[in-house]
Amino acid sequence: MYNSLAYYLIGFVAAFLLTYLLTAILADLAPKYNLFLDMPGSRRLHVKAVPRCGGLAIFIGFQIAAWFLLILPGFDQVSGHFAPEWFQNYLIASAALLVLGLLDDQRPLAWGIKLIGQVAVAIFMFACGVSVDSLLALELPTWATLAATVLWFIAIINAFNLIDGLDGLATGLAIAGAAGLAAVSFLSRSPADTILLLTLIGACLGFLRFNFHPARIFLGDSGSMFLGFTLATVALSRGAKMTMLTALAIPLLAAGVPIFDTLLAIWRRSVRSWRNGRSGTASAVAHADMEHLHHRLVRAGLSQRKVAFLLYGAALFMAGIGVLSIIYNTQAGAIFFLALIAAGYIAVRHLAHTELWDSGTLIIEGLRRPTRPTLAVVLCPLLDLMFLGSSLFFSLWLALPFPSVSDLKLLFLESISLWVGCPYLAMVFSKSYSRVWSRARVSEFVALAAALLLGVAVSMGITALVFQPPLRLLLTTTILYSALSGALICGLRALPRAIRDLMEFAAGGQEHSQGGVLVYGAGLSCSLYLKNQYERMMQSGQHLTLVGLVDDDVNLRKRVVHGYRVLGCSEEIPALVDRYQITKIVLACTPPLGRRAKLIRFAAARGITLVEWRCSEELQKLEMQQETLPKRLAF
Repeated sequence: MYNSLAYYLIGFVAAFLLTYLLTAILADLAPKYNLFLDMPGSRRLHVKAVPRCGGLAIFIGFQIAAWFLLILPGFDQVSGHFAPEWFQNYLIASAALLVLGLLDDQRPLAWGIKLIGQVAVAIFMFACGVSVDSLLALELPTWATLAATVLWFIAIINAFNLIDGLDGLATGLAIAGAAGLAAVSFLSRSPADTILLLTLIGACLGFLRFNFHPARIFLGDSGSMFLGFTLATVALSRGAKMTMLTALAIPLLAAGVPIFDTLLAIWRRSVRSWRNGRSGTASAVAHADMEHLHHRLVRAGLSQRKVAFLLYGAALFMAGIGVLSIIYNTQAGAIFFLALIAAGYIAVRHLAHTELWDSGTLIIEGLRRPTRPTLAVVLCPLLDLMFLGSSLFFSLWLALPFPSVSDLKLLFLESISLWVGCPYLAMVFSKSYSRVWSRARVSEFVALAAALLLGVAVSMGITALVFQPPLRLLLTTTILYSALSGALICGLRALPRAIRDLMEFAAGGQEHSQGGVLVYGAGLSCSLYLKNQYERMMQSGQHLTLVGLVDDDVNLRKRVVHGYRVLGCSEEIPALVDRYQITKIVLACTPPLGRRAKLIRFAAARGITLVEWRCSEELQKLEMQQETLPKRLAF
């Protein structure tokens, strides 16, 4: 008989040793027999042929170690889903997926064939009782459960498949995900599941010794799909003991980095497909690119090892959040909510620049397609009326003390003509529909808001004189209605400007990006220069790498102007050039002659491009002979 600690050690050590030996053998044999070789290419970061059959070593090492655990005396008394019947079904499905991956590693298969194989494996596991209903604790129709189960397997499998583009990355992320699930299983008192996950970690560590940069062998599709499938299966098998929120969020957090990378890929490729007129076809989404998280971090100047460790840390952090939700079960919702806010901030601020740019371009192009009369005469008035009506309804609902449906409906119908009509007429008379709001000034938005407030004030005055409602109800409704309708109507008109500003932010990159443009002068000329660059980017699709601004006004130092940080004054330009590897300096002001000459000499000595941005009015003399003009154009 063995105690629980022995089972943990046996599974981990056996999987580690077996996988280590098998990986060493495959790494030597595959090149000799020209099997499963990954050749260098445009989408590859390696420069020589590397075997990509490491998934076979992990599969064999893990499965033998797991089978050995099952035959140990007393293991059948360990509680959990890891039992002979479950393992038999899992072995059949994972072996089928491994064969599919090996075929793809030897000769790449069409994405549709791989997808069919993944769907077949998911349906098999559903027939064996491994399904999403155990995770969500809901009684769903059979077809809905099957669809959700297939989607779950496809999502997790392909998340690890897509992220496998850097030495040791997918393996390390699988270790982090398995560690998170193992900790949750241990806290949930499912020791058999914990032992199985520790066995998987041992197999991955045995392989990682040869897979870490510089890699001697790759996982291949066989390995990445196997790891994703294993984590997806274990997550579905062990979710029944927890609440729905915790059960659903923990496996998503455990595979958080691959899933996030997959979502970005779907977002990016779908938008590009729509822009190219292919309506987001599945083949376009499946088309590979060089915009994954690890590709971007490598282009940012990080080594492959640093990128791997950075993403390992992110994965462990997200898995740790899942563990905290078990320890602090009553606060799980708040923990997940805060994690979602943090992930959203990081995505928008640091990672999703490409997706934001492509999405913004698509939206701007869509807004430009309708003709001006269509927008001004039809669309905007209809949206304004809808916003006014919905704002009035919610304002009454919030202002009334415990309103019944019938009372709310009656009051809304009695008020809608007056409270919607007066603000709408005020907007019409203020020439709201004759303005081009994508090029409007702040004063025009102030005028629109004033017109709305005037219309609401007229509605309030007429209501007070004619109907004489309670003062508290009238004031509360007026304040809420003004705020809601103003935010919606002004927000609609500010949307193109907001999208454009967001695109400028995404295209410009972070303030301290390495290698790019430094602008000298943070005044009005700088603003015009940035707008000009934005228009050029819209036409060419090339992004501006703007490091930051320089200005001699000490009050602007380290502050954000026009969306970019003022890094220092002109005296600090040499230090900034060395620190941020500046390749181009743009003069967006008129510096003193001495400082200008000094800057010209410095740029020439360092081989830096120095240009001057001018926006001035010049008199052009056009000398045209009368007799050269066509007669109908002669004056």
